[in-house]
Amino acid sequence: QLGASKAIRQWPAAAFTALATTLAIAGCRVLLVGGNGDRPLAAPVGAAVGARAIDSCGRTSVADQAALLAHADVLVSGDTGPMHMAVAVGTPVVGLFFGPASPFDTGPYSADNVVLHAAVPCAPCDHNVRCLDPFCRDELRPDTVAALVAARLTGDWERIDAVARAAAPVRVYRTTFDGDGRYTCTELGAPPARADDELRAAYRATFLAVFDDAAVPRAPRASGSVDVAPFAALGAVAKTGEALAARLAVEATGAAPSRAACERLGRELEVCDTTLREHGGTHPETAVLTQLFTFGKENLEGNDVVALAHETRELYRALALQATLMTALLGAGARDHDGDARAHQRP
Repeated sequence: QLGASKAIRQWPAAAFTALATTLAIAGCRVLLVGGNGDRPLAAPVGAAVGARAIDSCGRTSVADQAALLAHADVLVSGDTGPMHMAVAVGTPVVGLFFGPASPFDTGPYSADNVVLHAAVPCAPCDHNVRCLDPFCRDELRPDTVAALVAARLTGDWERIDAVARAAAPVRVYRTTFDGDGRYTCTELGAPPARADDELRAAYRATFLAVFDDAAVPRAPRASGSVDVAPFAALGAVAKTGEALAARLAVEATGAAPSRAACERLGRELEVCDTTLREHGGTHPETAVLTQLFTFGKENLEGNDVVALAHETRELYRALALQATLMTALLGAGARDHDGDARAHQRP
């Protein structure tokens, strides 16, 4: 699968050409899939491969493409719709992730796929940022991808692990599901411990606790590699916003509500909102929490001041809880003193 929704999500055509040529020399038939918009990308690849290439771009319906993918032995693709279609029809995937794509967020949702992720400091980048030099696409080498495809075709996970070791600093993952049936990615090649992995684990534990009422991990998980101060500061702002929203709800429901007081509290809440957005921008490790809060505020509807105040208070309360959990997990660690510490039991 050559194309993607945006150029920053596309692996360079020259890289696909090198990969397809290598696979054809090894005896593989190369099927090029995609829509009409992918035909300019497919033409040079097909020309380079010659008779061993089948160019189906723009020549199939969605159902036809699913049928083709079902007959394929493996699909090489970026983070695209056809990648997920391959998963749906049971075809293994070798996924290419760079730019704003993260295999933990939108990776192929089945077991035993192979995913490469460009290990650059800015990955994954913000969807709203226009990158002037998307060098991360070049981090994934065609010879590495070819070796992983060859090993995945035979199910040789020892070989895949060896390729992963040689591919460093590019990260190679095996998709899997944990003991509770939740999707995750396991990094191959004996990777070193990294701060972003610790941050991701803390986020996973936090959201499982908040949304699925899972127990907070018993033992401290922190190594001190992630600064907890931004999360603690975020929690403090969130608690201020929660208190302001509560005061606004009380003022608006009083026997003689003061319009001036309500407007003043509204302005103070706007300051809190701005502070949170700026905090997420200056402390990107907290951006997941601030973005979720912002999305929640954008979804509030209606003109009932009391209802909006209550809903805003709940958004701030949730943010404060999430920030508190992240601070605990990344700091001293969350300890379970009562045998079953869960998010709803925490302040």
